Amino acid sequence: MRVQTARDQYSAQDVLGFADYLLRVGDGRHETCAEFEADYVKIRSDMLLDVSGSETSVVNGATEQGTTTQRLSRLIDKVYSDFNGGNQPNSYFVDRIIVTPKNADVLAINDMILEKLPGDAEEYRSVDYLDGDDELERQEHGDLYHPEFLSTISLSGMPPHKLYLSIGTPMMLIRNLNTKEGLCNGTRLRIVELRRSCMKAAIMSGAFVGISRV
Repeated sequence: MRVQTARDQYSAQDVLGFADYLLRVGDGRHETCAEFEADYVKIRSDMLLDVSGSETSVVNGATEQGTTTQRLSRLIDKVYSDFNGGNQPNSYFVDRIIVTPKNADVLAINDMILEKLPGDAEEYRSVDYLDGDDELERQEHGDLYHPEFLSTISLSGMPPHKLYLSIGTPMMLIRNLNTKEGLCNGTRLRIVELRRSCMKAAIMSGAFVGISRV
């Protein structure tokens, strides 16, 4: 995660303070909570999301899952409070991001935000066979791992087997494709066109802002 450059002198102090806060937490220098274990740090109240109104009813043991979904929904509504059906300019998405360490939460957040975008989402699937795969050999020895099982695995740095996208969806590159053209790991783009086997997206920030790539 990177701390953005201040847009003006008025926001520079806030950015500097937040950067210092991240460093103190990362270095273990931030104030801890005496009533908890030593690895619990104190967080300012303006950085917390109030979820006191979340329902906690138990339905077939699904309390935790239901509560997590409600919390994610509140988080999305807070960060993207004026989403307006995806009609916002690129700068709106550049200034906002939800960071989470778990792939399961990433997929859940993506699906919930996708539902807010107008139009139908297109489904893209990963390739689940090898070029030159010998069918007779597979029938003789069997598959070591069935494709159905492999499709359920979500690895860090890799998209899921089924990827749902729609026009206006923001996305991020996770590989260096062409650094000279601005297509680097971490580049944020916005989809402008979806095709059968490829997509067209425009870079949302930096020196190549507005330039479309296929």
